[in-house]
Amino acid sequence: MPASDSGRGIRLQAAGKRRAGTGSVRLWRRPSPALFSLAAALCFTGAASADEYELPITHYQAYAITQIDDCLAAAKSMRDAVGVQDLLGAQTAWLAARGGWERSEVFAEEYFPDLSASIDAWPNAEAGFHAIEAKLFGAHQIDVAPLADALVTNLSELRDELGKTTMTAQGLLNGSTKLAYEVGDSKANGGESQFSGTSLDDVRYNIVGIKAVYLNVFDAALDQRNAKAATETRADIVRLQELVKVTDVKKLDQEKLRALSEGLALSLQAAAVDLGLEKPALAD
Repeated sequence: MPASDSGRGIRLQAAGKRRAGTGSVRLWRRPSPALFSLAAALCFTGAASADEYELPITHYQAYAITQIDDCLAAAKSMRDAVGVQDLLGAQTAWLAARGGWERSEVFAEEYFPDLSASIDAWPNAEAGFHAIEAKLFGAHQIDVAPLADALVTNLSELRDELGKTTMTAQGLLNGSTKLAYEVGDSKANGGESQFSGTSLDDVRYNIVGIKAVYLNVFDAALDQRNAKAATETRADIVRLQELVKVTDVKKLDQEKLRALSEGLALSLQAAAVDLGLEKPALAD
C-alpha cells in the first residue's frame, strides 16, 4: 500500500518577448519534452513519497515492537502465575499485558487481523484476553491454562510477523483512522473490559497508540503541506486525552467521547489528500 504521489498540474506555454529597443517580436521555441518532465517533477515536490515515510516508519515500528514485547512478557508471567494457581499474580500480569496490547491495536488489526481476532476477540470471546478476563476477574477462577498458552502462542507469532513486516504509511493511516472511529463507535460506552474494570484504560491506551503513529509518521509531513490541518489533528488528540482523564468510567462523557473520536477519524481521513495517500475507510 505505497503512498501515491499527487500534486497540482503545471502548464508551460510558449511566450513571445519583445526585444528592447526594437519593434520586432521573437517567439520562444516550444520547450523540449525533457523540460516538461522537469517541470512535472518539480510540481510534485509538495506531495509525500514512500521514501519520505521510510525513516519515520522505521522509528515507529521499533516502538511498536517494544509494545508487543512488553505485552508478551506480561502474558508469559500470567501463564506462569496460572501454572502455580496464583490468582492475584495472574490478574496483575493480565493487567500489565493489556496496556501494551491496546497501544498496539492501531496496527494489529490492520496488519494481522486473524491474530488480532484470536488475541482480543470481543464480545462473546471464547479465547484471548477477554475469555481469560471473564475467568480471572469475573468468576475468580484460575483454570485458564489452555487459554493462557494460546494467548502466549498468538502474541509470539504476532511478534515474529511484526519483525518481518514492511509497514507502510497507508496501512498505518488506515489503522489509526479505523481505531479512532472504533473508540467512538463501540468503546464509548466503556464496556469492553467490564470484569477487570479496565475499560477506561483501554480507551486511554488506544488514544496513546493513535498519537504515537500520528506524531512519529504523519505530523511533520502534514504540517509542511497543510499546517492548519496538522494543528487541528494534534488538537483533536489532545482533546481526547483530556476527556479520558476522569477517575472512573462512569464519569466519562460518552457522547463527547464519541463526537471527539469520530472527529479525529474524519480529520485523519481528510489528511490523506495532503499526505499523498488514499482516503481510509472508517471500518472494515
